[in-house]
Amino acid sequence: HGGHSRVMKIILFILWLLFFPNSIYMLTDFIHILGYPFYSGQLWIRIVYIGIGFFMGILFGLLSLRIIHRLLCRRFTSWVSQTLCMAVIFLLTGYGIYLGRFVRLNSWNVIHLGKVLNAVASSGTMFAFEFTLIYAFFTCVCYIIYCVLCPDKEIC
Repeated sequence: HGGHSRVMKIILFILWLLFFPNSIYMLTDFIHILGYPFYSGQLWIRIVYIGIGFFMGILFGLLSLRIIHRLLCRRFTSWVSQTLCMAVIFLLTGYGIYLGRFVRLNSWNVIHLGKVLNAVASSGTMFAFEFTLIYAFFTCVCYIIYCVLCPDKEIC
C-alpha cells in the first residue's frame, strides 16, 4: 500500500495495455485464408484453426478486461471517469491492432521506443483513424456482449 505498490500497479497496467490488443488482433489473422478456393479442405481447416485461436484469445482477453474494469471501478468513483477510461482502452486497443497488422509492430517493440515513436508519428492517415475506430467499436461491442452473457456482480 506504499509508493512502491502504486508504481508496480501502474507498470503492470501499462504491460497489460501493451499486450491486451493481441487478443483482439487475432481476428485479423483470418486474412490468411485469402486465396484458398471455397471448396478446399485446407480453407476449412484454416478457418477452424484460426477460429479456435481467436475464440480463446478474445475470451481470455475480455476476462482480463473485466478484471481491469473492476479495478477501475474501485479507483474511480465517477461513472464518467470509468467510462472515459474504458473508452481510452478501447481506442488504444484499436490503434494497437492497426500498428500490429499494418505497421508490423509487436508489443515487445516498446523496448525500441524510437522505432515505435517514428511509426506512430508516420501513421496519421485517415485509414489508420477509421481502422482504429472500427476496432475500438468492435472491442467495445464484444465486451458488452461478454458482460451480458457473463454478468459480474462486482462491476460498478
